[in-house]
Amino acid sequence: MNIQIQSLNLELTDAIADFVYSKFSKTERLVNEADALCNVDLERTTHSQKQGEVYKVSVRIKTSKDLFQAEIVDEDLYAAIDITKDTIERVVVNESGKRRSIFKKAAMRFKRLMRRNYEK
Repeated sequence: MNIQIQSLNLELTDAIADFVYSKFSKTERLVNEADALCNVDLERTTHSQKQGEVYKVSVRIKTSKDLFQAEIVDEDLYAAIDITKDTIERVVVNESGKRRSIFKKAAMRFKRLMRRNYEK
């Protein structure tokens, strides 16, 4: 999986980049595609109602079939990255579970149809 990091109003240090790569490289096992693209946007925002430094982390994982997105706003950048990683993993697992259950339902219907035709 290719991971691209972009930062806005924030200096992207090696420590932050290494932390992002270590967290989001683990999501590759859930996506099951080597050519998937993971865009991580790190942004420091101060235009909200919260005072002080507020960070927004947005993640988009694009595969050949799907697009998964997650976005978190937090006062701590590393915590926001952790929460975003957990959220995107949950989104990927839920979508794959939905796809699997739809496939199983269709397979069961086909099997019932074949049994009815065979019994006649």
